[in-house]
Amino acid sequence: MIVNDNINIDKDFFVTCCEFPAMTVDYYNIKGWKPSEVRKILHAAVSIPTLMQPIKVNNKKLIDGAFRDNIPLKPLLDMDLDLIFVVHFDPYWVCKESIQIPDKVVNLCFFVNELIVKDSFDFRYKSISNMIEIGYTRTNELLGALFRNGTDDLEYILHVNKIHNTKALEGDKGLNTDRIINIMNGVSNKAERLLKKIINS
Repeated sequence: MIVNDNINIDKDFFVTCCEFPAMTVDYYNIKGWKPSEVRKILHAAVSIPTLMQPIKVNNKKLIDGAFRDNIPLKPLLDMDLDLIFVVHFDPYWVCKESIQIPDKVVNLCFFVNELIVKDSFDFRYKSISNMIEIGYTRTNELLGALFRNGTDDLEYILHVNKIHNTKALEGDKGLNTDRIINIMNGVSNKAERLLKKIINS
C-alpha cells in the first residue's frame, strides 16, 4: 500500500473531494486522522466516476474533488500564510484566486507537459509509485531553485519563477490532463451559477 499503517500526519493537510451525486465540494483537513481513515479519503480523492466506485467516508459517497475544484485554494486562503504555492501541470492555467491576491499566491509550473493524458490513467501500482517519486523529486528541484536565496527574498523567488514558467510555456505541447480538468471545472461552475440564477429568479 502507498499509505502505510504507521503514517502520522501532524500538519494541516487538506484533501478535496466531491460528494456524489450532488457534486458539492468538501475540503477535509486530515491532520491527526488514523492511517485507515487517511487511506480511505485519499482513495476517494482519486476516485473517477465510471472508472471507480465512489468511496464512502463518514456516511458520504465521495469522488475526486478535481471535478469541481482542481486548484483547491479555499482552505489555505482562510489560514495565516505568507505564501501559497500553486503547482500546475498546465503552463497556460492561471487560477483566478491568484489574480485577487498576487502577493500571496505563486503559480509554479510542475512539468513542461511531460505527463500526457494516457499516463494519468495508468493505475498500476508501479506506475503510481513512480509518478509519486517523480513528483517529490521534481518539486524538490523547483523549490530548491526558488529558495536559493532563502525564503524571505520574495523578489528573487518571483523572478526565478517567472523565468521558469516562461520556459514551460514555450515548451507547451498542447492537450494534457490538467487542461481537460480545468475546462471541466469552468463548465461545471458556470452551470451551477446559471442554475442558481434560474432558481432565484
